[in-house]
Amino acid sequence: TIRGLTEAALLLHSDENNVEDYPRHLTYASVLEFIRDLGAPIPRRVCQKAFRKNDIVWACRTCQTDRTCVLCNDCYTSSDHDGHDVVFYRAQSGGCCDCGDADAWDPKGFCPRHGAGATDEAIEMLGNSKAEGTRGVAEAIMDWIVRELLGGVESALHRVSGQENIIDPARHLGNIGRQQSGLYLVLHADDVSWSEDRSTALRELYTYSQVDPNRPSFVPPRNVFPHSEEVIFQIATLLFRSHGDLIMWGTNELIREAGHETAKLWKEGEEVATRQIGELMLHRSRLLNHRGLVCSIKTHSELLREGRVAAALEWLNAVAQSCDPLSLQVGSAVSGRLPP
Repeated sequence: TIRGLTEAALLLHSDENNVEDYPRHLTYASVLEFIRDLGAPIPRRVCQKAFRKNDIVWACRTCQTDRTCVLCNDCYTSSDHDGHDVVFYRAQSGGCCDCGDADAWDPKGFCPRHGAGATDEAIEMLGNSKAEGTRGVAEAIMDWIVRELLGGVESALHRVSGQENIIDPARHLGNIGRQQSGLYLVLHADDVSWSEDRSTALRELYTYSQVDPNRPSFVPPRNVFPHSEEVIFQIATLLFRSHGDLIMWGTNELIREAGHETAKLWKEGEEVATRQIGELMLHRSRLLNHRGLVCSIKTHSELLREGRVAAALEWLNAVAQSCDPLSLQVGSAVSGRLPP
């Protein structure tokens, strides 16, 4: 599991003589924080400090390879630019320090903390055994990710194979949902922008019941939506772009709309109830598709697999960003090539 691999990696980095280095109460957030803290004291080859508004930024026309290459204030004050053509300004937003990057800056203008020598110092501080151990863990995670992705592709192919011969798509979908622990309607961030049609689609999704047109399918608590529809949709758009996908309708909503008796019969495999559950989900997806929103129907098993893979990738990203030696090891595990 990812938890087991994470524990193995943390043990590799913990000081054998200092058990306080190892987090006692593991949560996913604490693991990521520990990994990020691991690389904090280790020097980096390239500074890459991100500029915030009003930070002092230095440009040395003698050292830079083009006018976009700059240094942060700390790197500039620690480096030698006597007699150089130098200017400084206040950052607006974006950009980062190029100290240590030989493609952007003359190495003679690097500060002592960055450059080729920093990589050797970083490896010495971290230790070869720990870096190589991390590579083994990263390779194991990559193997697991590939297996999970292949399993997802095989599952999807199995679902759609022979679709043209399926006489009753609703019953087929209901059966898949029962076998894989539930159905979910997922809205994808496909160039989502506010429009009346799309606002109407969301209103219909949460307002009308296919089982009983006179009964709302979902009644929110009073004052839960105090904003205008346009504001609500703008919030949803922000969530789409931040997270990629949003689950808009799920098994609990299906059960609420169909009724507990129908849900019980569905779980027991009764054909009419199974068809009704499948048709309810297909109806919801049509509401969104008809208004131009891109959505898909996924099972609980598929969502769980996607979540595990996303967590594993986030873990690898945290390790790669912690320090240069571990970044090389993760890159090697992903590419399958030995690090230089």
